[in-house]
Amino acid sequence: MKMARLVILMIALVGIGYVAGWLFPPFAIDEDRPYGYYVGDVTTEWNSGGRDMTLQQDFTYVDASERVWLAPSGSVVNGASIPREFWSVIGSPFAGEYRDASVIHDVACVDKIRPHDDVHRMFHDACRCSGVSPQKAKVLYAAVAVFGPKWSYQQQPRERIVNRTVFSVEKRHKTVVDPDTGKETVVPIEVRVPRTVQEMIVEETDVPVPFPHPGPTEQEVAELVERITNDNLTLAQIDELANVRAEELYFKPRLDPISPPEQAIENPPADPPPRPPSPE
Repeated sequence: MKMARLVILMIALVGIGYVAGWLFPPFAIDEDRPYGYYVGDVTTEWNSGGRDMTLQQDFTYVDASERVWLAPSGSVVNGASIPREFWSVIGSPFAGEYRDASVIHDVACVDKIRPHDDVHRMFHDACRCSGVSPQKAKVLYAAVAVFGPKWSYQQQPRERIVNRTVFSVEKRHKTVVDPDTGKETVVPIEVRVPRTVQEMIVEETDVPVPFPHPGPTEQEVAELVERITNDNLTLAQIDELANVRAEELYFKPRLDPISPPEQAIENPPADPPPRPPSPE
């Protein structure tokens, strides 16, 4: 009898474990989609001028960390976030296998909601998600990481209107009936009356501040592509190249500091008075 109960208990535990595993599967990265996935299709319409396109519907990229990168309907894209000097090497962003990634990257560089390092790394992963080869994806990543848009964040005050509830005290009258005599008496009372008022508040918010990013020369493009191809640079090594260039552009002190302009003297002093004649 005890053995039968033990067998029944073991079967029940196995069944519970199977159901729990089916209802609550353990978290794991989808091996079939190591670089995330897209939601929707890129549907655009050319704007007048033939350079910009407007998205006609939402388009989304979800990376491997489940972060959502949305390019909403109405966004204007033109491939400007990818240095044009690289187009002869990697192809135009308007067509080809990295078009979807360029759309997401364009919008992210305009919105500047996330740091530029995250945006550029997302571009690499989105390219791989689109089927771009590892070597070409590195070239695409280097193009934006080393020579693409960059920005930082500064806290600036921002005004915002909020609703606040305040109470005012109003004097009113109340009729009180004496339970013994039935006599009515009017007594003064105070009542707290709520009302909603709008108030302007000032709060600090992070505002993106773009850095200037001069485009590369043909020689710089050729040298970068050659290094990636011959040395098989890793993404971390490409990040180092980007940091070196940023250091030279934005943080290295000038060797030829500009002296401040001379200030004009508005009221020049009068000529000194003549010296008195020396006594003979």
